[in-house]
Amino acid sequence: MKQGFFYNLLPSKTLDIKSDTCHGGKKSKVRLTVLLCANADGFEKLFPLIIGKSKKSRCFKNVKALPTKHLSNKKSWMTMSYVMDGLKGLDDKMRKQKRRIIFFIDQRPAHLPDTDFLKNITVKIFPANCSHWI
Repeated sequence: MKQGFFYNLLPSKTLDIKSDTCHGGKKSKVRLTVLLCANADGFEKLFPLIIGKSKKSRCFKNVKALPTKHLSNKKSWMTMSYVMDGLKGLDDKMRKQKRRIIFFIDQRPAHLPDTDFLKNITVKIFPANCSHWI
């Protein structure tokens, strides 16, 4: 599951009265992208991938290790190179464990490269707008 978190964005509506709206200022585009991966029953999980704007956040200055992987780019977006690097690493892990898996992607990336080089992973992409069927 990939999710974008706009943590500086003010709400556009209040919770208690649906018709009330908040006005003023520009909408913040500061975000983090988080990728979470697990097997179907949730027992086996990969470390979360967090993509931010800065390579080394000041808030983690004295932190030695976190159970996450951090990447960065200018807009905090998931890029195809990040996806392919992750799939290559997961393929190596599955090869060492002598396992074969199916990796489901819930949205079709614009330019998904050929994944035939993956020996232990079969990539399947859900069709658009099918999440309500799953």
